[in-house]
Amino acid sequence: MIFSLYASGAADDDSWHNLSRVTRERYYTVVDRKLNCFTGHILAVTDRAITLKYPDASTITLVRNNVLRVSVSQAARFASHLRADVDRVDNVIYNDKSSWVDIKRIAPHENVRDVGETARVVKKDGQQYQGQLVRVSETELELERPAGRLTIAKADIAQVYYLRYKPLTDSEKYSAQEDFWPDPRLWPYYLHLSVKIPVRLYDSSLPEEDTPLRCEYDPKEKASPRLDCFSGNVQSIDLPKVTILRSANRTQTLQWTEGTSIREGAHPTSIDQLEIGDYIIACGSVENGILVTKRVTVNK
Repeated sequence: MIFSLYASGAADDDSWHNLSRVTRERYYTVVDRKLNCFTGHILAVTDRAITLKYPDASTITLVRNNVLRVSVSQAARFASHLRADVDRVDNVIYNDKSSWVDIKRIAPHENVRDVGETARVVKKDGQQYQGQLVRVSETELELERPAGRLTIAKADIAQVYYLRYKPLTDSEKYSAQEDFWPDPRLWPYYLHLSVKIPVRLYDSSLPEEDTPLRCEYDPKEKASPRLDCFSGNVQSIDLPKVTILRSANRTQTLQWTEGTSIREGAHPTSIDQLEIGDYIIACGSVENGILVTKRVTVNK
């Protein structure tokens, strides 16, 4: 099945080539310009189209000009028909939608992250700059680079690319979700040695569209909340709250719940085994400056 062509105003970019470089041992969700969503393994990619293979071995081909976004879907331990949250920026591997709001989403947020994701900014005069986002306003953005911070006005920007790591395979993702850090396949990611791929999120030549993306034909699709993570040494324990000491002598309060999963390395443990000085990585959601923990990894 091949969908008809839709005109796209996008300037050519290298994000489409990501589709032929990423692992095929993973489910992906393709969103077309009518917001129909299709999930399967990538079977083939050409300069003009992408072909997905469904779990029942049937296939579907979508013409490039009809593709709005391609996102990484759930790992294999979940039912294969479950699609990605296509509005989450960190799921995206190809994007033909220009959104300044998406740039803000990969920037740091107060009391959550010190620096944002890595971005490549292409100015209208052709100059390119790469660094970590530290601030994004309505009129400009700021990059942290080895040479120092650089502020660039939105009016001077042609494109902004999000430089993200290549997606893990289904089995690698499951291992990462379960905090199996000894898995050698994950070491390049933990050590920040894995290859990054560019995903264009903003293009001044396209109409700016900040409306959240949803699979139009499935109103049951729900957005998965993004987890915030902090790491540091345990400074005090006053259950259900724990305080950790982060870098630059900053502290962060964590709150345990009945649903908090805690592991020491790859093995389950309990909060009773936590000691002052233990190094932990805690992920969850920030509420009023306190991280309500969902999962915690302890290193003695």
